[in-house]
Amino acid sequence: MANGYYDISLSDASITPYVTGGVGFASFSGSNGGFDATEFAWQVGAGLGFKASENVVVDLGYRYFRTSDISDSFEGVPADFSISGSNILAGIRYSF
Repeated sequence: MANGYYDISLSDASITPYVTGGVGFASFSGSNGGFDATEFAWQVGAGLGFKASENVVVDLGYRYFRTSDISDSFEGVPADFSISGSNILAGIRYSF
């Protein structure tokens, strides 16, 4: 996936909101029927960066991920589905 982030700068603030988005491909495989697929995928998110020091930001965010519809058949039964998920993320960023 290719992802981009945009920090929303607030003057003299110790908290910086951001938005993110990405597009790419996701690969899946199943153990029961030899299912393999590579599908278009995308994600969007938002979060807050809390300035802990001059070079360190503590990050708390949310991300939603989804694939395009996947069509296959399982044991002869046609199936259409997509894969999606929500994540809450925490991290630390260090700037040089």
